[in-house]
Amino acid sequence: MTSNILIIIISLVLAPFFALAQHTFSIVAVDSVTGKVGSAGATCLQDTSASTSSAVIISDVHPGRGVIHTQAAYRPQNQQTASDRMDMGDSPQEIIDYVTANDYFFQGDSTVRQYGIADFDSAGSPRAAAFTGDSTLDYKGHIVGPNYAIQGNILKEPGVPDSMEARFLAANGSLADKLMAALQGAKRPGADSRCLDEGVSSQSAFLRVANPSDTGGAPSLNLVVPSTPYGQEPIDSLACLYRQSQGDTCMVSPPDDTSDTTTTLSPHPSSVQQAKVIPNPVKEQAVVHLPATNPSQSFTLTIMNVTGQEVLRQTGNTSRISFTTSGLKQGLYFFTVLSDQGRIASGTFTIHR
Repeated sequence: MTSNILIIIISLVLAPFFALAQHTFSIVAVDSVTGKVGSAGATCLQDTSASTSSAVIISDVHPGRGVIHTQAAYRPQNQQTASDRMDMGDSPQEIIDYVTANDYFFQGDSTVRQYGIADFDSAGSPRAAAFTGDSTLDYKGHIVGPNYAIQGNILKEPGVPDSMEARFLAANGSLADKLMAALQGAKRPGADSRCLDEGVSSQSAFLRVANPSDTGGAPSLNLVVPSTPYGQEPIDSLACLYRQSQGDTCMVSPPDDTSDTTTTLSPHPSSVQQAKVIPNPVKEQAVVHLPATNPSQSFTLTIMNVTGQEVLRQTGNTSRISFTTSGLKQGLYFFTVLSDQGRIASGTFTIHR
Protein backbone atom coordinates (compact mmCIF):
# COMPACT_ATOMS: atom_id res chain seq x y z
CA MET A 1 0.00 0.00 0.00
CA THR A 2 2.76 2.44 1.01
CA SER A 3 4.80 1.66 -2.11
CA ASN A 4 1.77 2.24 -4.34
CA ILE A 5 1.13 5.62 -2.73
CA LEU A 6 4.81 6.51 -3.17
CA ILE A 7 4.67 5.61 -6.86
CA ILE A 8 1.58 7.78 -7.33
CA ILE A 9 3.24 10.73 -5.57
CA ILE A 10 6.42 10.35 -7.64
CA SER A 11 4.37 10.18 -10.84
CA LEU A 12 2.46 13.36 -9.96
CA VAL A 13 5.66 15.21 -9.13
CA LEU A 14 7.38 14.10 -12.33
CA ALA A 15 4.44 14.59 -14.70
CA PRO A 16 5.24 18.26 -15.42
CA PHE A 17 8.85 17.33 -16.09
CA PHE A 18 7.93 14.75 -18.69
CA ALA A 19 5.50 17.17 -20.34
CA LEU A 20 8.31 19.72 -20.67
CA ALA A 21 10.98 17.23 -21.63
CA GLN A 22 9.24 16.05 -24.78
CA HIS A 23 11.52 16.72 -27.75
CA THR A 24 9.71 16.61 -31.00
CA PHE A 25 10.54 15.83 -34.65
CA SER A 26 13.93 14.82 -35.98
CA ILE A 27 15.90 12.81 -38.52
CA VAL A 28 19.18 10.88 -38.37
CA ALA A 29 20.94 9.71 -41.53
CA VAL A 30 24.24 8.47 -42.95
CA ASP A 31 25.75 8.73 -46.44
CA SER A 32 27.67 5.61 -47.48
CA VAL A 33 29.23 7.39 -50.49
CA THR A 34 30.92 10.15 -48.50
CA GLY A 35 31.03 8.52 -45.07
CA LYS A 36 29.25 11.52 -43.58
CA VAL A 37 26.76 11.18 -40.73
CA GLY A 38 24.25 13.78 -39.66
CA SER A 39 21.08 14.79 -37.90
CA ALA A 40 18.50 17.55 -37.78
CA GLY A 41 15.55 18.32 -35.56
CA ALA A 42 13.27 20.90 -33.99
CA THR A 43 11.10 21.32 -30.92
CA CYS A 44 8.75 23.79 -29.26
CA LEU A 45 11.29 24.36 -26.50
CA GLN A 46 14.25 26.72 -26.39
CA ASP A 47 17.33 27.30 -24.27
CA THR A 48 15.57 29.86 -22.09
CA SER A 49 13.29 27.12 -20.70
CA ALA A 50 13.81 26.50 -17.01
CA SER A 51 13.95 22.70 -17.06
CA THR A 52 15.28 21.73 -20.46
CA SER A 53 17.27 23.04 -23.38
CA SER A 54 16.96 23.62 -27.11
CA ALA A 55 16.40 20.97 -29.77
CA VAL A 56 20.08 20.09 -30.21
CA ILE A 57 20.19 18.38 -26.80
CA ILE A 58 18.92 15.16 -28.41
CA SER A 59 21.74 14.83 -30.98
CA ASP A 60 24.75 12.55 -30.42
CA VAL A 61 27.01 12.47 -33.50
CA HIS A 62 29.77 9.87 -33.90
CA PRO A 63 31.94 10.87 -36.90
CA GLY A 64 32.56 8.00 -39.29
CA ARG A 65 30.14 5.76 -37.43
CA GLY A 66 26.62 7.04 -36.85
CA VAL A 67 24.13 9.26 -35.06
CA ILE A 68 21.79 8.72 -32.11
CA HIS A 69 18.73 10.77 -31.21
CA THR A 70 17.36 10.35 -27.71
CA GLN A 71 14.04 12.16 -27.43
CA ALA A 72 10.51 12.32 -25.95
CA ALA A 73 11.05 12.07 -22.14
CA TYR A 74 14.74 12.82 -22.49
CA ARG A 75 17.24 11.47 -19.96
CA PRO A 76 20.97 12.17 -20.46
CA GLN A 77 21.84 8.85 -18.82
CA ASN A 78 20.00 6.94 -21.56
CA GLN A 79 21.74 9.06 -24.19
CA GLN A 80 25.12 8.23 -22.67
CA THR A 81 24.28 4.53 -22.50
CA ALA A 82 23.28 4.51 -26.17
CA SER A 83 26.47 6.40 -27.05
CA ASP A 84 28.60 3.88 -25.18
CA ARG A 85 26.87 0.98 -26.95
CA MET A 86 27.56 2.54 -30.34
CA ASP A 87 31.23 2.92 -29.39
CA MET A 88 31.22 -0.77 -28.45
CA GLY A 89 30.03 -1.71 -31.95
CA ASP A 90 26.34 -2.45 -31.37
CA SER A 91 23.99 -2.06 -34.32
CA PRO A 92 21.14 0.50 -34.15
CA GLN A 93 18.63 -2.20 -33.24
CA GLU A 94 20.95 -3.71 -30.64
CA ILE A 95 21.41 -0.27 -29.07
CA ILE A 96 17.65 0.24 -28.89
CA ASP A 97 17.12 -3.23 -27.44
CA TYR A 98 19.70 -2.51 -24.76
CA VAL A 99 18.57 0.98 -23.71
CA THR A 100 14.90 -0.01 -23.59
CA ALA A 101 15.74 -3.03 -21.46
CA ASN A 102 18.03 -0.99 -19.18
CA ASP A 103 16.16 2.30 -18.97
CA TYR A 104 17.41 4.82 -16.44
CA PHE A 105 14.95 6.37 -14.00
CA PHE A 106 11.15 6.34 -13.72
CA GLN A 107 10.75 2.68 -12.73
CA GLY A 108 12.73 1.61 -15.79
CA ASP A 109 9.82 2.64 -18.01
CA SER A 110 11.05 2.91 -21.60
CA THR A 111 7.49 3.56 -22.84
CA VAL A 112 8.05 7.33 -22.39
CA ARG A 113 11.13 7.35 -24.66
CA GLN A 114 11.78 7.69 -28.36
CA TYR A 115 14.98 6.83 -30.24
CA GLY A 116 16.27 7.14 -33.78
CA ILE A 117 19.64 5.69 -34.79
CA ALA A 118 21.54 5.35 -38.08
CA ASP A 119 25.08 4.07 -38.59
CA PHE A 120 27.51 2.09 -40.77
CA ASP A 121 28.25 -1.57 -40.16
CA SER A 122 31.79 -2.94 -40.26
CA ALA A 123 31.62 -3.17 -44.06
CA GLY A 124 30.51 0.43 -44.43
CA SER A 125 26.90 -0.39 -45.29
CA PRO A 126 24.17 1.84 -43.80
CA ARG A 127 21.56 0.61 -41.34
CA ALA A 128 18.95 2.29 -39.15
CA ALA A 129 16.38 1.62 -36.45
CA ALA A 130 13.89 3.56 -34.34
CA PHE A 131 11.70 3.11 -31.29
CA THR A 132 8.60 4.94 -30.06
CA GLY A 133 7.30 4.17 -26.59
CA ASP A 134 3.55 3.65 -26.18
CA SER A 135 3.34 6.38 -23.52
CA THR A 136 4.99 9.18 -25.50
CA LEU A 137 2.61 12.01 -26.30
CA ASP A 138 0.40 11.84 -29.40
CA TYR A 139 0.72 12.07 -32.24
CA LYS A 140 3.84 9.95 -32.15
CA GLY A 141 5.52 7.65 -34.64
CA HIS A 142 8.63 6.87 -36.62
CA ILE A 143 9.75 5.86 -40.12
CA VAL A 144 12.87 3.81 -40.87
CA GLY A 145 14.64 3.68 -44.23
CA PRO A 146 17.86 1.97 -45.32
CA ASN A 147 20.06 4.87 -44.17
CA TYR A 148 17.75 7.09 -42.11
CA ALA A 149 15.26 7.19 -39.27
CA ILE A 150 12.63 9.88 -38.76
CA GLN A 151 10.80 10.16 -35.46
CA GLY A 152 8.41 12.54 -33.76
CA ASN A 153 6.12 12.93 -30.79
CA ILE A 154 3.56 15.49 -29.53
CA LEU A 155 2.91 16.24 -33.20
CA LYS A 156 -0.20 17.96 -34.49
CA GLU A 157 -0.76 15.32 -37.17
CA PRO A 158 0.62 12.02 -38.54
CA GLY A 159 1.67 13.69 -41.81
CA VAL A 160 4.71 15.40 -40.30
CA PRO A 161 7.10 12.39 -40.46
CA ASP A 162 5.71 11.40 -43.86
CA SER A 163 6.38 14.86 -45.27
CA MET A 164 9.89 14.87 -43.81
CA GLU A 165 10.63 11.54 -45.48
CA ALA A 166 9.26 12.69 -48.84
CA ARG A 167 11.39 15.83 -48.81
CA PHE A 168 14.50 13.92 -47.69
CA LEU A 169 14.19 11.37 -50.49
CA ALA A 170 13.38 13.97 -53.16
CA ALA A 171 16.24 16.35 -52.33
CA ASN A 172 19.40 16.41 -54.41
CA GLY A 173 22.83 17.36 -53.12
CA SER A 174 24.78 16.57 -49.99
CA LEU A 175 23.63 14.87 -46.82
CA ALA A 176 23.26 18.33 -45.24
CA ASP A 177 21.05 19.43 -48.15
CA LYS A 178 18.82 16.42 -47.67
CA LEU A 179 18.57 16.85 -43.90
CA MET A 180 17.67 20.52 -44.30
CA ALA A 181 15.01 19.53 -46.85
CA ALA A 182 13.57 17.01 -44.40
CA LEU A 183 13.12 19.71 -41.77
CA GLN A 184 11.50 21.96 -44.35
CA GLY A 185 8.97 19.16 -44.81
CA ALA A 186 7.86 19.70 -41.21
CA LYS A 187 7.56 23.48 -41.50
CA ARG A 188 3.91 24.07 -40.70
CA PRO A 189 2.10 25.76 -37.80
CA GLY A 190 1.82 23.35 -34.92
CA ALA A 191 4.05 20.62 -36.32
CA ASP A 192 4.93 20.46 -32.64
CA SER A 193 1.39 20.91 -31.37
CA ARG A 194 2.54 23.14 -28.49
CA CYS A 195 3.53 25.81 -31.02
CA LEU A 196 0.20 25.94 -32.88
CA ASP A 197 -1.00 29.12 -31.15
CA GLU A 198 2.28 30.83 -32.04
CA GLY A 199 1.79 29.95 -35.71
CA VAL A 200 5.16 28.22 -36.08
CA SER A 201 6.40 24.64 -36.26
CA SER A 202 8.71 24.91 -33.27
CA GLN A 203 10.93 27.28 -31.29
CA SER A 204 14.43 25.88 -31.82
CA ALA A 205 16.13 23.79 -34.49
CA PHE A 206 19.50 22.33 -35.45
CA LEU A 207 21.46 20.78 -38.32
CA ARG A 208 24.65 18.79 -37.70
CA VAL A 209 26.82 16.84 -40.16
CA ALA A 210 30.19 15.22 -39.42
CA ASN A 211 32.90 14.24 -41.87
CA PRO A 212 34.65 10.92 -41.23
CA SER A 213 37.76 12.81 -40.09
CA ASP A 214 35.95 14.97 -37.52
CA THR A 215 36.51 14.39 -33.82
CA GLY A 216 33.68 13.36 -31.52
CA GLY A 217 31.46 16.20 -30.38
CA ALA A 218 32.80 18.62 -33.02
CA PRO A 219 31.02 18.02 -36.36
CA SER A 220 32.19 20.16 -39.28
CA LEU A 221 28.68 21.52 -39.72
CA ASN A 222 27.10 22.41 -36.39
CA LEU A 223 24.27 24.91 -36.85
CA VAL A 224 21.92 25.67 -33.97
CA VAL A 225 18.99 28.06 -33.61
CA PRO A 226 18.61 27.82 -29.82
CA SER A 227 15.68 30.21 -29.57
CA THR A 228 13.55 32.55 -31.67
CA PRO A 229 11.38 35.62 -31.07
CA TYR A 230 7.67 34.95 -30.74
CA GLY A 231 6.20 34.08 -34.12
CA GLN A 232 9.51 33.58 -35.96
CA GLU A 233 9.95 30.21 -37.66
CA PRO A 234 13.21 28.55 -36.51
CA ILE A 235 13.39 26.25 -39.53
CA ASP A 236 13.56 29.36 -41.75
CA SER A 237 16.26 30.75 -39.45
CA LEU A 238 18.18 27.47 -39.64
CA ALA A 239 17.87 27.36 -43.43
CA CYS A 240 19.31 30.87 -43.55
CA LEU A 241 22.22 29.88 -41.32
CA TYR A 242 22.86 26.91 -43.58
CA ARG A 243 22.90 29.07 -46.70
CA GLN A 244 25.29 31.48 -45.02
CA SER A 245 27.56 28.59 -44.03
CA GLN A 246 27.74 27.69 -47.73
CA GLY A 247 28.79 31.21 -48.67
CA ASP A 248 25.38 32.51 -49.75
CA THR A 249 23.77 35.69 -48.50
CA CYS A 250 20.55 35.30 -46.59
CA MET A 251 18.24 37.50 -44.57
CA VAL A 252 15.30 36.56 -42.39
CA SER A 253 12.35 38.86 -41.81
CA PRO A 254 11.45 39.07 -38.11
CA PRO A 255 7.86 38.51 -36.99
CA ASP A 256 5.48 41.44 -37.44
CA ASP A 257 5.36 42.33 -33.78
CA THR A 258 9.10 43.06 -33.54
CA SER A 259 9.98 45.14 -36.60
CA ASP A 260 8.91 45.97 -40.12
CA THR A 261 12.43 45.80 -41.49
CA THR A 262 14.57 42.88 -42.63
CA THR A 263 17.38 41.79 -40.35
CA THR A 264 20.16 39.22 -40.34
CA LEU A 265 20.09 36.37 -37.86
CA SER A 266 23.49 36.98 -36.36
CA PRO A 267 26.39 39.38 -36.81
CA HIS A 268 28.69 36.43 -37.48
CA PRO A 269 26.49 33.46 -38.45
CA SER A 270 29.27 31.36 -39.90
CA SER A 271 31.12 31.36 -36.57
CA VAL A 272 28.52 29.00 -35.11
CA GLN A 273 29.98 25.96 -36.83
CA GLN A 274 33.61 27.11 -36.55
CA ALA A 275 33.83 27.32 -32.77
CA LYS A 276 35.27 24.18 -31.18
CA VAL A 277 36.05 22.91 -27.72
CA ILE A 278 39.48 21.25 -27.62
CA PRO A 279 39.96 18.61 -26.37
CA ASN A 280 36.54 17.02 -26.59
CA PRO A 281 35.70 14.98 -24.52
CA VAL A 282 37.10 17.17 -21.73
CA LYS A 283 38.77 15.89 -18.59
CA GLU A 284 39.80 18.90 -16.51
CA GLN A 285 40.78 21.77 -18.82
CA ALA A 286 39.75 22.84 -22.31
CA VAL A 287 39.79 25.78 -24.70
CA VAL A 288 36.98 27.22 -26.83
CA HIS A 289 38.55 28.14 -30.17
CA LEU A 290 36.72 30.98 -31.90
CA PRO A 291 37.17 32.16 -35.48
CA ALA A 292 39.15 35.34 -36.18
CA THR A 293 37.91 38.03 -33.78
CA ASN A 294 38.49 41.68 -33.01
CA PRO A 295 41.14 41.71 -30.24
CA SER A 296 39.50 44.74 -28.65
CA GLN A 297 36.24 42.86 -28.18
CA SER A 298 35.32 41.17 -24.93
CA PHE A 299 33.53 37.83 -24.91
CA THR A 300 31.43 36.01 -22.37
CA LEU A 301 31.51 32.22 -22.31
CA THR A 302 28.47 30.59 -20.71
CA ILE A 303 28.27 26.84 -20.08
CA MET A 304 24.99 25.08 -19.30
CA ASN A 305 24.15 21.53 -18.29
CA VAL A 306 21.48 19.41 -19.96
CA THR A 307 18.71 20.94 -17.85
CA GLY A 308 19.58 24.42 -19.12
CA GLN A 309 21.13 25.47 -15.79
CA GLU A 310 24.13 27.79 -16.07
CA VAL A 311 27.12 26.11 -14.42
CA LEU A 312 30.01 28.33 -15.52
CA ARG A 313 30.51 31.85 -16.85
CA GLN A 314 33.71 33.71 -17.62
CA THR A 315 34.98 36.49 -19.86
CA GLY A 316 37.87 36.81 -22.30
CA ASN A 317 39.17 39.02 -25.08
CA THR A 318 41.01 36.58 -27.35
CA SER A 319 39.97 33.95 -29.87
CA ARG A 320 40.76 31.24 -27.30
CA ILE A 321 38.84 31.08 -24.04
CA SER A 322 40.18 28.59 -21.50
CA PHE A 323 38.06 27.01 -18.80
CA THR A 324 38.27 24.25 -16.19
CA THR A 325 35.64 21.65 -15.37
CA SER A 326 36.43 21.39 -11.67
CA GLY A 327 33.24 20.58 -9.79
CA LEU A 328 31.28 19.61 -12.91
CA LYS A 329 29.91 16.11 -13.38
CA GLN A 330 30.50 13.88 -16.37
CA GLY A 331 28.04 14.30 -19.22
CA LEU A 332 26.89 16.56 -22.03
CA TYR A 333 27.17 20.37 -21.79
CA PHE A 334 26.21 23.31 -23.99
CA PHE A 335 28.17 26.51 -24.49
CA THR A 336 27.47 29.92 -25.96
CA VAL A 337 29.82 32.83 -26.58
CA LEU A 338 28.42 36.37 -26.57
CA SER A 339 30.02 39.63 -27.67
CA ASP A 340 28.62 43.15 -27.55
CA GLN A 341 27.04 42.30 -30.93
CA GLY A 342 25.18 39.29 -29.59
CA ARG A 343 25.66 35.52 -29.85
CA ILE A 344 28.68 34.64 -32.03
CA ALA A 345 29.15 30.94 -31.27
CA SER A 346 27.48 27.97 -29.65
CA GLY A 347 27.97 24.24 -29.44
CA THR A 348 28.28 21.19 -27.23
CA PHE A 349 30.98 19.19 -25.51
CA THR A 350 31.22 16.20 -23.19
CA ILE A 351 33.04 15.83 -19.89
CA HIS A 352 34.44 12.33 -19.46
CA ARG A 353 37.02 11.33 -16.88
